[in-house]
Amino acid sequence: MTDSIFTRIFSYRQRENISPLENFLTEIFSFCLENDTIFRNDFFIKLLSIKLDKGDFKISTQEEYEKFGRPDIEITFNKTVILFECKVEASERQNQLNDYASILTDKKTNFSDLHVIFLTKYFEHKEFNNSKVQLHLIRWFEVYELINKTHNGLTQQLKSFLKEQNMEKVKNFTIQDLLAMKTIPETITKMDELLEQFKPAFQKIFGGYSKESSRSTRLPSGCYINYVTLKYQNIEYSLLIGFDWNYEEEIPYLGLMIEIPKKKFEGSDLIEILNIELVKKYKWETIDYDNKIYISILKPITDFISQEEDNIPTMKKFIEANLKTLVELKEKYPKLLIK
Repeated sequence: MTDSIFTRIFSYRQRENISPLENFLTEIFSFCLENDTIFRNDFFIKLLSIKLDKGDFKISTQEEYEKFGRPDIEITFNKTVILFECKVEASERQNQLNDYASILTDKKTNFSDLHVIFLTKYFEHKEFNNSKVQLHLIRWFEVYELINKTHNGLTQQLKSFLKEQNMEKVKNFTIQDLLAMKTIPETITKMDELLEQFKPAFQKIFGGYSKESSRSTRLPSGCYINYVTLKYQNIEYSLLIGFDWNYEEEIPYLGLMIEIPKKKFEGSDLIEILNIELVKKYKWETIDYDNKIYISILKPITDFISQEEDNIPTMKKFIEANLKTLVELKEKYPKLLIK
């Protein structure tokens, strides 16, 4: 028996600072594709130019493939297999779409018609070099415009939900956007000024600090950071420092994050140690997101701006205090936080 839409989305109820919007939307959208055949046909023919034969149509969500990730939606029928990655505010993780292409070519050898769909709120240009797999770049507003009165009641509710989430139309420039252009260089300079001050400390304590140019590469993902790649029991993870606005909130955060690949550290005691030493003792937060565990100490930028002191020195003190915690942890566990 197929799970109801309510059962599906309940598993993504609010956890800590992570909004379940992306997962909610994925499950609702997939349920509509599965249960509204008119909508399904319209979506495949009008947006993808894929003909739906009367094959055994199967759809699933969040199927995990070791080393390659977890596509949001997987659809199969006849000799066709399609993997979806659905995004709202976040961007593609590094090599995500190419990893999905590898799933199709390496693990779906019984299928000859292979597709990856990147469904997003904002336009993103993608370099995709797998000639055996067809990439489709679709926007949520196209789904909104596709839905009409011939589709069932739940699909109509999907259309209403997309409008409520401001995903119903092409995003035009606003006065706020144009005004923000004037302040972007100055804002980036201020972030650079703060992050550059921690380069010597990171190099001395942790043995490295990413290049200045690496900060901007994560801007599409909603962060501006430096990082150092570390190892525990010969498995790599990362320590990040910088600014993050990858929440469903408008306010950016500042702080430190330890980014741990979930699969690679199964059976390791790293996460348990960090939970005991950082989360329980110092109120760092643990977030499970996109096949990674993030253990972080973050503070809203507004907390610094509202203080009477100059805010950049105050931000620096906040980072320094939490770096001191990591130094103490490194002294207690010499095999932690090393290159």
